Amino acid sequence: MNTFQWCVVPVSIICVGALILTTLIVVGAW
Repeated sequence: MNTFQWCVVPVSIICVGALILTTLIVVGAW
């Protein structure tokens, strides 16, 4: 279970960061 969490957590952080970054770019461009 720990291995699974260590694999999922970084991916989740990257996905959230990419989502926020995309939102900022879209808002800034708009």
